[in-house]
Amino acid sequence: MEDLVVDGEERKISAKIMCDSHLFALESDRVFGHSWVFVAHESEIPQAGDFVTRHIGRDPVIVSRGRDGQVGVVLNSCSHRGSQVCAAESGNARTFRCPYHGWSYRGTGELVGVPAEREMYGRQLDRTRLGLKNARVGTYHSLVFATWDPDIPDLLTSLGDMAFYLDTVFGLTDEGMEVLGPPQRWVVNANWKFASDNFAADAYHVYTAHQSVATIGLVRAVSMADAQGTMANVADVAGGHAVGCNRLFEPGTPSDVALKSLVGMFRLPPESVAEIQKNLMSEQVEMLATFPPGVGTIFPNFSWLRAPLPGDIGGAPAPATTIRIWHPLAVDRTEVWSWALVHRGTSEQVRRDAGRAVARTFGSTGMLEADDAEIWTLMQRGLSGSQGQTRWLRYLSRTDADPTWPGPGSAHTGFQTEDNQWHFYRRWAHLMSSSDLT
Repeated sequence: MEDLVVDGEERKISAKIMCDSHLFALESDRVFGHSWVFVAHESEIPQAGDFVTRHIGRDPVIVSRGRDGQVGVVLNSCSHRGSQVCAAESGNARTFRCPYHGWSYRGTGELVGVPAEREMYGRQLDRTRLGLKNARVGTYHSLVFATWDPDIPDLLTSLGDMAFYLDTVFGLTDEGMEVLGPPQRWVVNANWKFASDNFAADAYHVYTAHQSVATIGLVRAVSMADAQGTMANVADVAGGHAVGCNRLFEPGTPSDVALKSLVGMFRLPPESVAEIQKNLMSEQVEMLATFPPGVGTIFPNFSWLRAPLPGDIGGAPAPATTIRIWHPLAVDRTEVWSWALVHRGTSEQVRRDAGRAVARTFGSTGMLEADDAEIWTLMQRGLSGSQGQTRWLRYLSRTDADPTWPGPGSAHTGFQTEDNQWHFYRRWAHLMSSSDLT
């Protein structure tokens, strides 16, 4: 790995990690098999028996809510001959039945039914050994993650510094957030890491890749010089997670004034200010009043974005929040899953406006999403040939951490740092090469 991710005077990664099918196959075990991977939002499965089918890397899984209200995740593969036992994307079921020989399982994985069991196996079948494989499950602000690794630290520990920032996005109100419906899904002909890298707060590309949205008047044009003091990127160095924050208020704005403005921007009731102050630490409130988090990636393939986004040219911005996963299909193909979220209890008008804003900017045909997807595809094409794979992707810009930053992590103010993306690839290289997978 030291030949592929070179941490020297010139920080660079080999194009092979985006193009080599052998490395892609190894990722399925080394990266996705030993990380906490996002699989669902709890609001998708509110009732006992509710389920959705998802993936941990390339492994299909069933995410379901049990009779006890707990969320479980099991491998969607029969213990008899391996067939998927659930083909539906979502629903409500007491059991899942293999279509091949009819073996049936509870959502918690236990084998509960074998047709003609005595005739086939006599009394030899030990059902306790033949359940579906269970993953470890962790939730944070209704975000459900799972891992196959029994030994890595729990979810909260693994989130590290990023838990502080997730609180300020998903943990503002007592009731939390909910999805507006099933995720949109589409395929991009590019490696999944391009997307995770981009959402790890690559602010540098905004002024080129997304210039058209300013040209047509969807957003206000901002120069790099004007933006210099309005951005901050924060990395969890060990975990490879990252977040980008954007100044929304003038320096010196009192925190209570900023919070009232944020509550109005999110179209929450005025009393939400008191909830936010109760639910967050003083350092988190200070950060919301100066540099509220706007975009981020939780290693390896979960990203989110929260911003006031317009649904119509000239229209008022809506409180748009999207979460997404970059599901690897092949070394050069990624399936994007994108959800729109709103705070529970918001009005139907806010829900409609928020859903439209997400769809028109970061949906399957969204203007900003299409910009990114086209460029990731061009990157894949440019690197996939015999000469392209000899190229290096460079992360040259580095800045000193800001000692005055109010939150945890390695914080770098300004748009010009590439440290966030670099730490993402350092984590990737660690998992791909190390025998110590913690």
